[in-house]
Amino acid sequence: TDIEIKLRQSSFSIEENDDIEALYHDTIICDSTINLTLNRGQTYLYRSSSSAAKRKTGLSDDTYTDAFTSLAGTTICSQNNIIVFQGGQEAKIPSYTDPINHIWSQTLPTDYWGKKFVVTRSKDQKTDCVLITAAEDKTVLKIDTIAGYIDTTINRLQTYEIYLNGKDYIYITSNKAIQCNIYMVGYNYINSNYGAPSMTPITPLEQRYRSIIYATFSSSIIKKNEHYVNIVLPKAARAEMNINTGGITTNIANQFKDIPNSDYAYAIVNLA
Repeated sequence: TDIEIKLRQSSFSIEENDDIEALYHDTIICDSTINLTLNRGQTYLYRSSSSAAKRKTGLSDDTYTDAFTSLAGTTICSQNNIIVFQGGQEAKIPSYTDPINHIWSQTLPTDYWGKKFVVTRSKDQKTDCVLITAAEDKTVLKIDTIAGYIDTTINRLQTYEIYLNGKDYIYITSNKAIQCNIYMVGYNYINSNYGAPSMTPITPLEQRYRSIIYATFSSSIIKKNEHYVNIVLPKAARAEMNINTGGITTNIANQFKDIPNSDYAYAIVNLA
C-alpha cells in the first residue's frame, strides 16, 4: 500500500475575542512530504518535534510557556484503505497545566467531514478545548455561543481553536467541509479535582444515528462512578428520544434544551 504524507508542522499565534479564547495554528515551521509503502499489518509512526514556539499562558500579561508544535493540517493519502490514529504523548491541555495524559483517537476521513456541528461541554467541567480544521481555502466559520458570536475565515489545512469557558455549547456552521475535535482540559486549569486530557472527534450533524449502544464500567478513579452522554438531535425529534437501561425504557424529551438560532436541541444525560 503506497502512502503519501504531506507534513504540516505549525506553531501557535494568538487571537483573542473578549472572553472567548481562540487562536490559529498558522505559522508553518515544517512543510515536507514522506512517501512510504506498507504491507498488510504494518504500521508507521510519525511524531512532531518540539520547537522554540512560545504561547501566552493567560496567567499574567508577561507569562509564556514553551509549546510543542502541532501536526494539524497534515494530509495522508493512500491507494488502499488504511486507518489513521492521532494523539499526543503525555499531553497537557493547555500546554502549561497539569495533569498529563496520553490522548488517542481514530481520525475521520475527509469524506466524513461536515458543515454543521454542535459541541457540548463535558459534564461538571468549566471548559473544553475545540479544534476546527478546514479542508479548503476560504472556509467561513460561523460560531454561535451563549457569550457571543464569531465570524471568521480560515484556509485549507488551517486550524482554529476555541475554549468553551463556561458555555454549555457552541454551534458551528461552515460553507465548506471541516473537521471538529473536542479536548478535555487538565483539572488544574479549571481548579477542579476531576478531569484529565482526552480527545474525541465530533460527528457532523449531517451524520446522525437512530440507535447507539453505550457500555459503562466502575472504577475508583471515576467520580462517584457517574457516566454521562451528551446528545444532540433535531428539536422535532426530542419526543421520540428514549434511553433503555437494565431493560427499562425512559423517555428523556424533557431533558433537552433548545439551541437558539438552530433546529437542534441538546441534553447531558446521566447513564448510571
